[in-house]
Amino acid sequence: MTAARTIVSPLVVHIVRRLAVGGMENGLVNLINHMPGNRYRHAIICLTEATDFKDRIGNKAIPVIELKQTNGHDPRIHLRVWRTLRALGPDIVHTRNLPTLEFQLVAALAGVRGRIHGEHGRDIYDLDGKNFKYKLLRKALRPFVGRYIAVSRDLEQWLLATVGVKRERIMQIYNGVDTEKFKP
Repeated sequence: MTAARTIVSPLVVHIVRRLAVGGMENGLVNLINHMPGNRYRHAIICLTEATDFKDRIGNKAIPVIELKQTNGHDPRIHLRVWRTLRALGPDIVHTRNLPTLEFQLVAALAGVRGRIHGEHGRDIYDLDGKNFKYKLLRKALRPFVGRYIAVSRDLEQWLLATVGVKRERIMQIYNGVDTEKFKP
């Protein structure tokens, strides 16, 4: 007689700066709410906080972890994220936009093999994506990102030409309005 094996769905940990009203955050909540619950498990790490926007997540069992990062440079946040990742044991970490990119390295150090970074738009201080410091940071962290998600063709081309990401590591998924739900 063989024992039945329990198959556990992969855990995806989403790292965001703050879970509040915003386009990228709305996309995250929609992704979680529309993905089959038996396909993936989810957890969200908020570097700062989560507002009542988290109430839009349908599955109330999904952990939303607030790390309460202080304003300015808080080097302790890296240790808190590392400890949280080690405790959760995710299969995949998905960071979004520049404020969370550095946590790809933390995820690698925590032993997470699946690492995805989403580019949903550029920083208000770097609308054209040419800031030397930001480009250097993105290039330095490039080896720690397994896959990039770009939500527009412009961002995909920018990742290729400016950041130097290889085409096979970029997936372009359009970000926009659900035209079936929101018809004129």
